[in-house]
Order: sequence, then structure tokens, then C-alpha cells
Amino acid sequence: MEVKLFWGKYLIWVILLLGQLHGCKSCIQKEKSALLELKEYLISKWVEGESDYVLTTWTNDTKSNCCEWEGIECNPTSERVIGLSVGYMEFKEDSLLNLSLLHPFEEVRSLSLSSGHQYSENEFFNQFNGFFDDAKGYKSLRTLRNLEILDLSSNRFNNSIFPYLNAATSLTTLFLRSNILEGPFPFKDLTHLKRLKALDLGSNKFSSSMELQALNNSTNLEVLGLADNELDGPIPIEVVCKMKNLRELYLSDNYFVGQLPLCLDNNFTGLFSLNPLANVTTLEVLKLSSTSDMVQVKIESSWKPKFQPSVVVLRSCNLEKIPSFLMYQKNLRLVDLSSNRLSGDIPTWMLVNNTNLKVLQLQKNSFTIFQMPTIVHNILKLLDFSANNIGGLFPDNIGRALPNLIHMNGSDNGFSGYFPSSLGDMKNIFVMDLSYNNFYGKLPRRFLTGCVSLKYLFLSHNKLNGQFLPEGTNFTSMEVLRMDNNNFTGKIGVGLLSSNNTLLALDMSNNFLTGTIPSWISTISYLDILSVSNNFLEGTIPPSMPFLSFLDISGNLLSGALPSHSPSSILFLHNNNFTGVIPGTLLERVKILDLRNNKLSGSIPKFVDTHPIRILLLSGNNLTGSIPRHLCDLSKIRLLDLSDNKLSGFIPSCLNNLSFGRGEESAYNWLSPTTETLQLEFYKYTFMVEELEVDYFTFQKIEIKFATKQRYDSYFGGSGFNKGILDYMYGLDLSSNELRGVIPAELGDLSNLRALNLSHNFLSSSIPPNFSNLKDIESLDLSHNMLQGSIPQQLTSLDFLALLDVSYNNLSGIIPQGRHFDTFDENSYLGNPLLCGPPTDRSCEANKSSEEAVNGGGEGGDEAAIDMVVFYFSTGATYVTALIGILVLMCFDCPWRRAWLRIVEASIASAKHNKTAKEENECPKRIRKKKHRFRDAKLENLRDFHNSKELESHPSCHEQTLTEARPQNLRIKCLQLLRKLTQKRDDNSGLSHISDGYRSIYGRLATLLHGCKGCIMKEREALLELKKYLMSRSRESGLDYVLPTWTNDTKSDCCQWDGIKCNRTSRRVIGLSVGDMYFKESSPLNLSLLHPFEEVRSLNLSTEGYNEFNGFFDDVEGYRSLSKLRNLQIMDLSTNYFNYSVFPFLNAATSLTTLILTYNEMDGPFPIKGLKDLTNLELLDLRANKLKGSMQELTHLKKLKALDLSSNEFSSSMELQELKNLINLEVFGLAQNHVDGPIPIEVFCKIKNLRELDLRGNHFVGQLPICLGSLKKLRVLDLSSNQLSGNLPFSFSSLESLEYLSLLENNFAGSFSLNSLTNLTMLKVFKLSSRSHTIQVKMESTWQPKFQLSVGVLRFCSLEKIPSFLVYQKKLRLVDLSSNKLSGNIPTWLLTNNPELEVLLLQNNSFFSFPMPTIVHNLQILDFSTNNIGKFPDNMDHALPNLVRLNGSNNGFQGYFPTSIGEMKNISFLDLSYNNFSGKLPRSFVTGCVSLMFLMLSHNKFSGHFLPRETNFPSLDVLRMDNNLFTGKIGGGLRNSTMLRILDMSNNELTGAIPRWLFEFSYLDYVLISNNFLEGTIPPSLLGMPFLSFLDLSGNQFSGALPSHVDSEPGIYMFLQNNNFTGPIPDTLLQSVQILDLRNNKLSGSIPQFVDTESINILLLRGNNLTGSIPRELCDLRNIRLLDLSDNKLKGVIPSCLSNLSFGRLQEGTMALNIPPSFLQTSLELELYKSTFLVDKIEVDRSTYQETEIKFAAKQRYDSYSGRSEFSEGILRLMYGMDLSNNELSGVIPTELGGLLKLRTLNLSHNSLSSSIPSSFSKLKDIESLDLSHNILQGSIPHQLTSLTSLAVFDVSYNNLSGIIPQGRQFNTFEDDSYLGNPLLCGPPTSRSCETKKSPEEADNGGEDEDEEAAIDVVVFYFSTASTYLIALIGILVIMCFDCPWRRAWLRIVDAFIVSVKNMLP
Repeated sequence: MEVKLFWGKYLIWVILLLGQLHGCKSCIQKEKSALLELKEYLISKWVEGESDYVLTTWTNDTKSNCCEWEGIECNPTSERVIGLSVGYMEFKEDSLLNLSLLHPFEEVRSLSLSSGHQYSENEFFNQFNGFFDDAKGYKSLRTLRNLEILDLSSNRFNNSIFPYLNAATSLTTLFLRSNILEGPFPFKDLTHLKRLKALDLGSNKFSSSMELQALNNSTNLEVLGLADNELDGPIPIEVVCKMKNLRELYLSDNYFVGQLPLCLDNNFTGLFSLNPLANVTTLEVLKLSSTSDMVQVKIESSWKPKFQPSVVVLRSCNLEKIPSFLMYQKNLRLVDLSSNRLSGDIPTWMLVNNTNLKVLQLQKNSFTIFQMPTIVHNILKLLDFSANNIGGLFPDNIGRALPNLIHMNGSDNGFSGYFPSSLGDMKNIFVMDLSYNNFYGKLPRRFLTGCVSLKYLFLSHNKLNGQFLPEGTNFTSMEVLRMDNNNFTGKIGVGLLSSNNTLLALDMSNNFLTGTIPSWISTISYLDILSVSNNFLEGTIPPSMPFLSFLDISGNLLSGALPSHSPSSILFLHNNNFTGVIPGTLLERVKILDLRNNKLSGSIPKFVDTHPIRILLLSGNNLTGSIPRHLCDLSKIRLLDLSDNKLSGFIPSCLNNLSFGRGEESAYNWLSPTTETLQLEFYKYTFMVEELEVDYFTFQKIEIKFATKQRYDSYFGGSGFNKGILDYMYGLDLSSNELRGVIPAELGDLSNLRALNLSHNFLSSSIPPNFSNLKDIESLDLSHNMLQGSIPQQLTSLDFLALLDVSYNNLSGIIPQGRHFDTFDENSYLGNPLLCGPPTDRSCEANKSSEEAVNGGGEGGDEAAIDMVVFYFSTGATYVTALIGILVLMCFDCPWRRAWLRIVEASIASAKHNKTAKEENECPKRIRKKKHRFRDAKLENLRDFHNSKELESHPSCHEQTLTEARPQNLRIKCLQLLRKLTQKRDDNSGLSHISDGYRSIYGRLATLLHGCKGCIMKEREALLELKKYLMSRSRESGLDYVLPTWTNDTKSDCCQWDGIKCNRTSRRVIGLSVGDMYFKESSPLNLSLLHPFEEVRSLNLSTEGYNEFNGFFDDVEGYRSLSKLRNLQIMDLSTNYFNYSVFPFLNAATSLTTLILTYNEMDGPFPIKGLKDLTNLELLDLRANKLKGSMQELTHLKKLKALDLSSNEFSSSMELQELKNLINLEVFGLAQNHVDGPIPIEVFCKIKNLRELDLRGNHFVGQLPICLGSLKKLRVLDLSSNQLSGNLPFSFSSLESLEYLSLLENNFAGSFSLNSLTNLTMLKVFKLSSRSHTIQVKMESTWQPKFQLSVGVLRFCSLEKIPSFLVYQKKLRLVDLSSNKLSGNIPTWLLTNNPELEVLLLQNNSFFSFPMPTIVHNLQILDFSTNNIGKFPDNMDHALPNLVRLNGSNNGFQGYFPTSIGEMKNISFLDLSYNNFSGKLPRSFVTGCVSLMFLMLSHNKFSGHFLPRETNFPSLDVLRMDNNLFTGKIGGGLRNSTMLRILDMSNNELTGAIPRWLFEFSYLDYVLISNNFLEGTIPPSLLGMPFLSFLDLSGNQFSGALPSHVDSEPGIYMFLQNNNFTGPIPDTLLQSVQILDLRNNKLSGSIPQFVDTESINILLLRGNNLTGSIPRELCDLRNIRLLDLSDNKLKGVIPSCLSNLSFGRLQEGTMALNIPPSFLQTSLELELYKSTFLVDKIEVDRSTYQETEIKFAAKQRYDSYSGRSEFSEGILRLMYGMDLSNNELSGVIPTELGGLLKLRTLNLSHNSLSSSIPSSFSKLKDIESLDLSHNILQGSIPHQLTSLTSLAVFDVSYNNLSGIIPQGRQFNTFEDDSYLGNPLLCGPPTSRSCETKKSPEEADNGGEDEDEEAAIDVVVFYFSTASTYLIALIGILVIMCFDCPWRRAWLRIVDAFIVSVKNMLP
């Protein structure tokens, strides 16, 4: 038996050893072979030529252990494969996986087909899209019985895989993330997966929460991921709430709406409470924000949380103070409180409390103070406090307090002073951005040498000066350095050499650098972007200059010859002084070359290697010779500008070989190769990684200006990874040369050309008809040549032609009409006397048929053509011959000669007599030519131009408008013509037919006769029936306004009714508009009422306001109702209440081409299914709804050309992916949504027909896309109000059609080049500004643009000089250069050059002189406020007579007020406040400016009477004359200003009483007359004015009793302090009053029992003679914020019910405490640009604000607290305080006052209060000032008060306190002064030591033993002292009554003392 046992054990050991031996060899052969077979299969699917990269470790080598292969995991015992992962696959196309290949792996537990990057932002995808198994089919995975984990994420799987997955019954974890699963989720196909615990369905396309119902049975699920889908509707509580085992639930990035399910206890709005989190103890990450920006987070101030999170994000939560629960957090690692309304100090206490804090983000708030923590914090890595209001000096110890910072952003704050040297101590700093501040002075050496780790430094847009990086600079790691827009001087510093191995991008533009470009710059080996434009550099380009990707040295003083080879692929050399010839090798490797406006000469060379060149700009030089034919080889050219030279000869016909976009696409951008990333991980769980990633890179934008539409437009290249608008611009400019000969017809083959300019040459022949092939042409200028013949009719087919100029040629014939030709005015045809027809006033001699017009007039047209050379010669010869003949005959004396001379003399006399009449009525014989640019670059005198304007406006220069014949006369004529035609037809009855022409004429006349009758009766009755229906829905008060012209009068022509348009031929209704409706309630429209209008093409149910249609119905036809209107093309349903219910009806209107649904109630996903049959739709406008979600299946809208989704709720760029299928889309609007992330280039850049793109008002980030430059047809691009950064891409230079480009309000920073605008010749509107205030706009100083802007906005661009390109602008209407650093003279040459300029905004600059233009200009708005102009211009009234708005405030003007302003009759707004004007207001001003509505002259030194009686301001609305030296009584000149609403006369020297006529101003709203010498009483009628809301009479000498009540506007502010009012306070005075200030008067009596205290917010009664006690009725002040009863004679105890006062607890934020802006109903509005959906206009709202200032005692001083003003919300709304000091109050301090939790200041000093300090005061968490001094308080100071972390002032001096002074927190900051007069207090900060040490517990208990013994009862003390003294005195007197020796001795001593004293006296 033992032997058997032995052999059994032996056998077991042998088996185990054999198993281990087998394991040493490899996995089993069966599985190894299966793995190699699987690899073979994958290689067959792989991209060809890349198979070497497939599973490289899987080899057939016998020595290879397959358990060690990549992606293989084996069981260590059995060596069977238990884990299999294929990694990243790159297939040729989407492929199926053969599941049978997996069957050999019977023990496999984990199978991964994912790329392994499913949670990375840079996500890679495998390309499996399904399974198959020819043998086992759907049951294939059942073979893998041990499979528990299956990862199929990041593939292309669709719903077909679910039947296969259902067989894997052993699965516990299933990953299906990032596939293309969509539609209803087939949970029924997964019913066998009973063991499933984790399921990830994220990043798919499931769209409805209803599809999740089948999850009800998945009760074992512990982890469920549904993030990043398209689920909408409420969160399905019936699903998630039944999963009791659920531990992790991911629902982010969906479209769930409604409230959070209660069982779980994002578009949050309104009040949002965090109280439900109070008991959550394990919370680690808390993140909250709302896309609505309306959430108001509510957090209890005393709430102490039980959790300790590591991440807290409360972004965009409208927080006004830091949540109190953060005070208790100790483990925070990331805090993000950005984009709130936080103010006050930066919360550095977070660093003290959280020693592990790594990231603190506080940007976009209103913090004002930044104090460093007292500790050294070594963990903080990232600190962002940009875009706040922190002014003053930068914290000087930041380098010591935060030594390990890596990223710091303090830009856009307003820091001033010298640059902080302590930053040099930050050795680890990686990124530093302090741009857009006001630092000045030199950079400290400590900084230049200490920050050795700096890679990104942004200091642009400051005022730094001194040498640029001097020797010794130690930036050894620098990669990107942007120092542009500062005041650096001197040469380029050699300190740059410290970065010679790392520097990639350098921007020194817009400084004052001098000297030459240093040769050592070639040693900076990695330099790729260099911009030194707009400096004062001289010399030549160094030959050793390294080859860069971007080089801009424009706008300097460089000279000499050009280099033979270009130093950069993008080279800007314009606006310099280069001379000599252009080297033929210069174009090698060059894409963009700009040589404009230099002094180059010679001919255009035969360039070597022209293949790369895209843009070649040579204008403005002295080039001669002919255009070389080798230019025809520019195969990739997009913009070619040879204008303004001296080229001669013919235009080569081979120029048609130029590409101009044919067959080649390009992008003009540059992305710097720097791509650093800061990545910090904070939390990780099953499906989620919480981390912070900050990417650092820099872009360089390209701007090309190119002449289109007779102006220079800017075309910008893309930035980042996207194209710019320059990529779509193609143009050829040969203008202003000496070219002659014919225009080559071959130029018509340049089909992509957008701008062609051949003007100002000597070209002859006719206009080629094949120019009609230029389908994309927008600007065609052939003016000022010698062209002849007619204008080809074929040109009317050019749909995009916006400008045609053929003026000053020799063209003849009829001007074509139709399409865009109908929009051209007479200016396009001037100087062609033989052209006739509209728009000229010349009628053609004979009517020509349309066929003749098309053929150019046929033979007759050829005969009409004139050889101008023969014409001029013959005319001249005839004139000379006739003149010689007349002179010869006049030499003979004869009767007829004398008679002729008498006639001449009589004519002369008559002419003199009628001179005036002739001057007024004479029509000029010709209109003077417009001004043109001569070839010598000189400008014509502008006098002729203005004269031409006057002549054109002369009434005799226009034909008299013909009135139409009356209908009855027209009918008579119709009958007569028909009768004649009928008679003619009868006379020819023998003919079998009449001619086609005759029938045509007859038919037209018959139709005309029918037209005389009106629309057909059927439609007339239908219109009346429709009106009847609408009236039945309308309010009774509005019935008279319902379609009043629709009457039953038989004489009424229904085609003339409002809103009706009829066909001129058939008289059928083709247009129907119902106008404004006034319904009782929202109502549906009965569509059957529209069926009679069978020919209707346009249906309009919109209005300017809001109609109230909310749906459709048709009881007969139902949804098919609109199919009856077969011709309906346009349907406008805007401004109604339509919802999704209308789409089934609309879907039947298949003929629709235009559908407008703006301003309705569409809520939810994009309604694509409701439009599936509208295949003819071309325009769809869905603005201002609530659409959201993705747009799927748009492919059926193949004809859609315009789509506007602006003002909706789209939030992700992923929702726009389907747009790329709309290949015909031309106009797209997405403005005012919430879309974030980069601009989706994969969408917009594929829509090649795009003409208008409006993306303003979103949250797009990143660089401007380069690929936008490939949108060649783009005309409008609005990217304003986003978060874009970087620069203009090069590719924008190809956007030749671009007319409108707005980049306002983005985050551009650093150098910003406008070079990409160079070739944008059609640009009309360009706008640029940056929120970061660090942008530095870069422009060539001598750059001569070819565009002509109408609007130019360069706001906050740190410009130090006027952009030179503005010199060449002639058509500007608005210029905004405000908030820059411009100095010198106001650029009035802008007025001279631009006669149409209407708005000029130059405020917030440094101009110091204002010379007036020499011409008369029609400017309407001029703002030059906040400059340094000392003298006001004298002749402004002559130069600018039509000004409407003038703002010259804050300039320092001196002297007398300019009388010339009195001649400005049209001015309505005048602001000259904050200057130094003196003297009286001139009579011409106060009587002449009759249009004035706003007059602001405050803060000057005006004197004399205040507006004398002759003043004539009848339209005055706002008058502010405060802070001057006016004297006398209030002038009667105001009496005719009856419309006055705001009157401010405060701070003058006015006397007398308030005039009674002032009460007649019924609209008066604000009255401010404070700080004068006015006397008398307050007239009762003053407080009865109906609209009065602000009254300030403080600081005068008013006396008498107070008014009993106020009858004016509810919520009035009354300031009556510092007067002499007497008597009691009326108890009704607080009715309707919000603020009442009665301080420092002589009021007496007690505080009354006020009636109606509901409105009062601030009640100030300090400094009077009030007596009595504090009435308990004051406890009812529910809305009180400030209560001041100090400095009176109040007695008694403090009522404990004062704890009921609100002080902000009950209605936080409900009382705004501000005066709202006062808006005038009329505003100046100018429309500047209009496109399909975009209207750009300037609206000047004339508004005014009144700041409210309250002085209140806090911190032992009086501080001012201001309410809302124009630019800030004000701190007054955050202030709560109570002051009862300086009275005679006694008794105890009520402990209930500790319940006033919001109180910030409490003053009870200088009373007679006794008892101890209540420990309940520790609840006053917001208290900042607590003054209890000068009372009789006793006991100890409660130790609990040390918890008051906001306490800044604590004063308990001069009491009877005792015990140990508490220490800790704020109490450590208080000095000995806080405790004076308390001799029994001991411990620091006093010098008295305590006898025995007491524990903190004893201090907390108030010193229960010793303190009680030491305490003195003062009453007992005084009583005992007095009684002792009295008893001693009585005793002495009694004893002195007895006669005894010691009594006599005492008396002798007294007598001797008296004598001695007398002897001492003199």
C-alpha cells in the first residue's frame, strides 16, 4: 500500500514537472499556429506596403515564446492564452473579423480589438466594422466559454454585431465605446448576457432615452457608460433607479433635459442649491457649470461639509463670493472658479489650507487685490488670474511664495509700475503671460538672468522700454517670445543669443527698434518665425539671414538691393526703400512675395523656378517694359498684382494659362513646431480620467490686401490646422500702367477669377463676350481705357458680379439689363456718351428688339460704332476751319457785323440781370469726373468731387418723374388699341393665320385690359374669408388694425391691398402677407383658407413684432394641405409660436425654395425628418429657436444654398458633421450658439461653394483654420466673440471674394499680422480686437492696399501709429481706432480722403493735436475723448457742420468755450466734460444748438449764471453741468426744455431757492443739485413729480420741516443730508423710498413708527438730535442693508428683535441698489453692410447712468460704497452694516445680534452697554469691522471670535474686560490699541503677562474661576467708594466739634499754612 502511495506521489510530481517543462518552451502549438493564422488574416486587410508593422513580435521562429508576444497574456500554469489584444490596425478599408480564427483560444478571458487609445483625446481607430463565421454564425462566440472581458471600442462596428455578442454568455465586461452604433439599442439581442456587470456605450449615436427601457432587466450592472451620445429627453428614472447595484454612471455630453431624478439624490438655470451634498462623505470631484450662464449657485454660508474633494470646479456659476464650504477643504488639488463675478481679494488662503493644491484658475472674474500667502507653497503648478481688475503693483514676493509655478497667466489686469524683479526667483516657470497690462520701465536684470526654464514669454501690449534683451540675458530654454507693442528702443539686443538653440518664434514688431538686422541672427538655428515690422530698422537684408518659414520686415527703413535668393518661403518686404532690379532667382522656394511700395526699377525678370509661388505683388514700383510671356507659367498663382507701374505693350493672351485656382488648392498658414503639453492627472476610474491638459503652440497669420471693387480689401490666411479666406481669393490687377491694344478674349477662360482690373490703361477694341465665362467674377474694372462697341448682353449671366466699371471709354449702344446689371448705377457708365438706356437718362433713338440687344445691335450696331481717332480728327478740323472763317468775316465792317455785335452786347446785359436765377436753375452740361489716382501717384483736388455731388443733387439735373395713368384712362386706351387691332385682323380675314408677333401684341394688350379690373373674384372672396378668420382670433381692441385695406368695396382693387402682390399678366395673387396680428391667444391657422390662391409663390405670416400663430390644421386635407399650393416657393413663418407640429404640413410643400422659421418655439434636435421631401429647398432660416443636437441625413437637401441656425442651443462642433454633405451650401449662419472646441475644418472646408459664414458669438477656440482659405467664393466671414487665438493664416490671402471679415472680441495675443489682407481686393469691412489686450497688430508702413474699406475697426490693438494702409482708403464710412496708443495729430486726413465717412472713433489714445480739415465734411459721429489734446479746434463748425454726436471729454482743453459749436445746428449729443474750460457759456451756443438732447459739461471751470433766460434747448433730455463754478440762481433758460429728464447742477455755487417752474417738467427723472448754497424749504410739489426716481439736495442750506410723504416714482432715492432741516421725521416718509439719507441735519423728536417700510434698503439718520429709544417697529425692515442711527441721543436698551432685520439674508441680490440706465427712444442707426443673413450696423444708444455713492463708517473710518455705474455693478450691493454708536444706549448686548449672518460692520461704541460680549458673535462669518469700544463691558473676550476669518478691525478698548486675550487667526493681527483701557486684560499684544497660564479651554469658558473673581462689579465699586468718602467726611466734622489739644494744634497748622500762602503771593 505504501509502495502504491509512493508511486502515486511520484507520478504527480512527474506530471507537474512536465507541465513546467512545457511552459518553458512556449504556449501550446495549437494556439501558436492560430495566432500566426490570425496575423496572416490581419495582414491581408492591412494597407499595402505597411505589413512590416503588423504584430512584429508574432513570428514563426521556434525559439520565440508566444506568451511573450505583444498583446498576449498566458496562464502561468497551463500556458494557455488567456488575454489577446491586436493593438492598432490600419486597414485599407473597413473590414469584417472572422470569429472562427478565435476558436482555438478556448481559455481566453480577455479579448481586445481596440486600438488601445479609446480614452485619449487624440483618438485612433481600428477599422473593424462587423463579424462573420461561415460555420457557427451568430453562435460563434459561445465557443469562448471563459471570455469575461471584451473590448471592441474605437472601431467602426454597427448594430450587426449584437446577435454575435448575445452568444458570449460568460461576459462580465463589454466595451463598445467610439463606434457607429445608432438607432434603437437592441437590448433584446443581449438578453443572454446575465453576468454583465460593466457596459460602456459611450461616444456612439444613440439618440433617445426611450431606447434604454430594455435596461430594466440589467439589474446586475455595476458600471454603465452612456456618455457622449445624443440621448435627449429626461433621464430615464425607470431605468437607472432600478439598478440597485449601480456604482458608476456616466451620462455626460448628452442632451438630457429636466430636473435631476430624485432617486439619484445640464442646462441649469436659476437658483441651484448644493445643500443635498451636505452628507456626502466620499465626494472626490465636484464640477458644475451651465451653458445658459443663468445658474445661481446657492450655498449656505455656515454649511460645514463632510467631504474633502480633490477637484472643485464651479465655472460660470454667477458666484459673487467664494463659496464658504471651501474654507473647510484641506485636500484640494484643483480649484476652478473662473468666469464668475467674484471680487475682492484673490483667495490665497486656499493655498494655506490646501498644501497639495496644484491648479488654481480664477480668470474672468472681478478680483481687485492680489496678496501673497504668508507661507511658501511648493506644490502649486498652474495659476491663472487673467482678465480680472487687479490694478496697482504686482505682488513683489510671488517668486518666494510660489517658487515652483510652471504656468502663470496674469494678462489683461491693469498692473502698473515696474516689472516685478521677484519673478526672477521662479526657476521652474515654463509659461508666463503678463501681456495687456501697464508695466513700464526696463526689464530687471534679475528676471532676465533668473528664469532659465522659460519657454513661452508673452509681455506684449505693455509700456516696457529700454534695450530689447541686453547682453547677459539668460533665456536658454526660450521657444516663443512675443514682446511686440511696447516701447523698446535701441538695437536688437544680443541677449537673444542665449536662446540660439531653442528659439522658434520671435515677435519684436511695433516697437522703436533702430539699427540694422544683426548678422548673428543666423546663429539662432531653429528660428522659424521672425517679425520685426513697423520699427525703424535700416540697412540691407543680411546675406547670412537663415531660411525661415515666415519673415516680415515690412514697414521699416530698409534699403539697397534685394537678395538674390529669398530668405523665407513667406516674405513681406513691402513699404521699405529697396531699389534696383528684381533678381530672377528670387522666387525659388517662395510661396508669397510682397514687394509693393518700394523703389524697384527695371523690367520684370524671367524668374527661375516659379512653381511654388502663389502670391506675387509688385505694385507701386517703377517697373518698365512689357509683361513677359514667361509669367504665363505661374502654375499655382492666385493673386498677381502688377498695378501702378510703367508697364507698356500688349497684354499677353497666354495669361489664360495662369491657374488662379484651377486644379490646385493651397493654404496659407504657419503652425510653429512647438507643441509642449502640461498634463496633470487628478482622478481615474473605470471609464473616466479626470485630468488637466494645457497645450502650448503658436501660429503666424497672413494678411494680404488686394484691390477689388475699387477699394483695398484684406484677405486673411488660415491659422492652426484650418484654412483661411485668403485660400479662396483669385485676382489679377494690371491697372494704372501704359498697356495698349486689345483685351485678349482668352482671359475669359480664367473661370475662378474673382477680381479683374484693367483700368487706367490705353486698351482699345471691344469687351470680349466670353467674359461671361468668368462665373465667379465679383469685380470687373475696365474703366479709363479706349474701349468701343457695345456691352455684351452675355455679361448679365454673371451672378456674382458686384462691381462693373466701364466708365470713360467709347462704348455705345443699349446698356444691358437683368440680374446684377439692374443694381449698377450711372457711375458705372460715365464718360460713354453713346451709351443709352437705364440707368442713364439718355433714351435710345429707336426701340431695339431683345435679339438685337443680345447680338450687340447687329449690323446697325456695327455701323453705330465710331472710330474715335477719325471722330476727333474730323471734329477738330471742322472746328478750326469754322473758327478761322468767322474771324476772317468779322474783319470786314458791314451792317450784319454791327447787328451781330449789338445782339451779343444785349445778351451779355441780360445775362448779368438774371445771374442769380440762372445760377439756381442752370443744369450743368456735364457731370464732372470722379477723382482718380494719376500714374504719378498724386491725388486730384477734391473740390471737383464735391462739386459733382452738389450738381448731382441739383433738382434740374434729373428727369421729371412720370406719374402713372389712372386706371380708367388706362382702360380706355386698352379698348382703343384692341379695337384697332381687331379691325386690322378682320381686314385680313382671308389670311389663314396671323403672325406670331401680332398674336403676342394682341395677347399683351388683352392682359393689360384684364389688369384694369383687379384680381379674380375667386381670390378676392378668399382674401375676405381669410380676413374674417383672422378677425375672429383677434382682440376686440385690435380689430380696426386687421388688414384695413381688405374691404368689400367693389371699386377696390385687391391687387392694391396691403400685403397682396399679383401677377401683372394673369392678375392672380402671387404674394400674400398678413402683417401684424393681435390675437386673443395663440391660435393655429386653417390652411384650407389658402387653397384658392393656386398661383401664390410667396406666403408671409411674419411681422416686425410677434404674431401668435402656433400651428396649422386642415380638417379635409390634413398634412397634405400645402401640396395644393403647387407654385409656393417662399414661406415666411418667422416671429410666431410655431413648434415641431408644423413640419408634417411643411413637408408637403415640395415646391418650396425658401423657408423662414426664425423666432419660433422649435425646441429639440434639428428637424431633418420633417423636411425630407423638401428637395427643392434653397434657403432655410431657423434662427432664434431652441434647436440642439446633431444634424443627420442632410443629403436629400441637395439644392440647399443658405442655412441659418443662429441663436439656437447647439453646443458641440460634432453636431455639425453632417453639414459637409451640403456641397451646394453657399450661406451658413451659426451665430450666438454655444459651440465650443476648434472650428470643425472637416465640415466647413469641404463646402467649396460657401460664400457667407457666420460663427460669431460661440466658444470656438484654437487658431483660425488654414483651410478656410480654400473657400474661394467666401464673401462674408464673421468669427467675432469667440475664443480664437493665434494669427491670420497665409491662406486667407487667396479669399479674393471676401468683403466682410470680423475678428472682434477673441483671444488673439502677441503679434498679429494683417499681411494676409493684401490681396483681398473686395474687402469692405474689417474688424479686429482682442479680449486679452495683448494683441500687437503688424502692418507694413508703406504698404499700399488695393481694397477700399467702408468699415475699419482696429480696437485694442496697441497701435502706436495710424496704420499706413488707411492713407489709401477713399470710401470709408466708419473708422474705429479707439483704445490704442496712438499719438500726434488727430488723423483728419481720413476726412479729406473719405468724403463718405460718417463715424470716426478715436477715444482712449494719446493724441495731442486736432487740426481741422480744409474741406467741408458730412461726418456725423466723432469721438476723441480721453486723449491729451490741449486746445479745442476753432473752426469745427465750418469743417464739420453736420455732426450729430461729438465727444471730446477728458482731454484737458483750456480757455473759453468755443463759440463755433453754436453753429452746429444738427448736433444732438455733446460731451466736453472733464476738461479745463473757463468763463461763461457763449450766447451763440446757448441759443444756436437747438437740436441738443444730451449736453455734458461737468468737471470744468465754467462760471457766470447757469443758463440765462435766452437759452434755447427745446429738445434737451439730459443736462449735466456739475462740478463747475456757476453762480446765481437756477437760470430761467431751462424753462423751454420741457422734455428734460436728467438735471445735474451739483457742486457749483448756486444760490436762491428751487424755482417753482421746475415742477412743470413732467418727465423729470433725476434731479441733482447737491453741494451748492440753495436755501428755503423743499416744495411739496417737488416730491409729487410722477417720474422722479433720484433726488439729491444734500450739502445745501435747506431748512424747515421734512415733507410728510413722497408721491413720485416707487423706489425713489432721496439724499437730504448736510442741510438744516428741523422738526420730527414724518412716519409716512418711508413710503415708496428705497434710500433715505437724513444725516447731519437738526432733526429732533423720536424715531417714528414708520408706515410701510417694505421698500427701504438704506436708512441713514446719523448726526441729528433724535431722542427716545429705538422703536421695535424698526425690526420690521425686511429689506434693510445699511442702518445708521449713530451720533444721536437715543436711550434705552437695544431691542433684541433687531436680529429680524434682513441684512441680505432673506432676499440676496433682489435689491439691485442701482439706478438703471436711462435710454432715449431714438438712437442713431447707420447700416454699414448687409448680406443674406447678416446686417452690420452701428447703433448709438444715447444712455446715461447715475452712480450711487454711500459713505458708511466701517473699520473706524468712513468708506465710500458705490452702486452700479456704466461700467461696473458696484460694491454697494455687497455691503451690510449697522451703526448705533455715539448714543446713550444701556443694558446688555442682545445675543440675538449674532444671527445677523451677512453683517459686515457692526458699531456699538460710545454707549453705556454693560454685560459681556456675546459668544454668538462668532456666527458673524462675514463681519469685517466690530467696534464695541467705550462702553462698560465686562468679562472675558470669547475665544470663539477667533473663527471670524474676515475680521479686519476689532476694538474693545475702554471697557472693563478681563482675562487672557484670545490668539489665533485674525486676532494675531490686532495691536495693543484694540484693548486699551482694560487694565485687567493680559497677554499679547499687551505688555501685561498673565500670572498663570490658562488652557484654551479655560479661555473658551470665559475664565470660569479666576476670571469671575477678577471681574469687578462697577456699580458696587462706585457705591462703596462714595459711601466710604461720605462716612469719613462726617466723622471728621463730628470730631472737629470737640475742643481738645490736637484740634487746636491742627487749626494752628492750618492758620500758619494760610499765612505762608498769602506771603508768597505778590
